Amino acid sequence: MRQGSLLGWARFALGGACVATAVVLAAIHVPRTVNALNASVLVNAYITSPEQRVITSGDSLGIPADLQIEAIQLIPKRSTYSLVLPANMQLAADKYGIQALTYGVTPAWFEYLLLPAQPVGRPAPGQYILCWDCDRAFWDPRTRWLWDNKQGQSIGRVLR
Repeated sequence: MRQGSLLGWARFALGGACVATAVVLAAIHVPRTVNALNASVLVNAYITSPEQRVITSGDSLGIPADLQIEAIQLIPKRSTYSLVLPANMQLAADKYGIQALTYGVTPAWFEYLLLPAQPVGRPAPGQYILCWDCDRAFWDPRTRWLWDNKQGQSIGRVLR
């Protein structure tokens, strides 16, 4: 046999081995990938409305979904509100198992979530109070609480 034909057969065998390896890898990994994609579709299958999509986005930031849902339902569109966060955000973040940064994005998130309602800062409170682990004792005499999840989150109407 000539050296050229031997080299040709070696190349052919190597190419066949590469194709066989690709077929085996595809047979193993394609079903795994399809199953993983199906699982992610099932995980997110509960998102059936634009409202749920927005709340899920806020939930991914660490903002509790029930606080968002209640805020949307209880705070009228053309009203004002104040978001009151804990005095010690790091301590509260550790308590809830979230990042302290979550409290930093919370005001902007609620401003987006509750549009066209307007946020109002201190000293004058808005018509509604969103309290997330705030000092409720300060607000109790002048607030009628509309919702309280007993986990540090409340929404109230400020009495004038």
